[in-house]
Amino acid sequence: MHTLESKAVGKLSLVLVDPKPAFFVWLAQWLGGLAPPETVEDVYAPEENGAWLVPSFGSVRGDASAWLDNLKPFLLSHEMKRFGAPDISSDVDATRRFDEWFEIRLRDFVDLVPQEELGD
Repeated sequence: MHTLESKAVGKLSLVLVDPKPAFFVWLAQWLGGLAPPETVEDVYAPEENGAWLVPSFGSVRGDASAWLDNLKPFLLSHEMKRFGAPDISSDVDATRRFDEWFEIRLRDFVDLVPQEELGD
């Protein structure tokens, strides 16, 4: 049995990364001109989208938007690797490309369900 304590988590936020249809159009072209999917869900289950624990947005000093922009090259690189595509995060304006192909959703509070609520 794995035991996790809420104290170990600290103050964290969650960054969710969702691909946009434009990414799948590019991916189909990169894969050899396959027809792009009619919907994103045709080739990618939303529950597989990237989820990243990051320091609480409340703890970010300055502009949280700029902080997120600095994270986008890392996220773009990871998403490209996930699909087996070349890592282009250093070859292009990664922040702009990320914004074209992916959407970020934020959750400012992340915590663990207490072990006693999970049962055995």
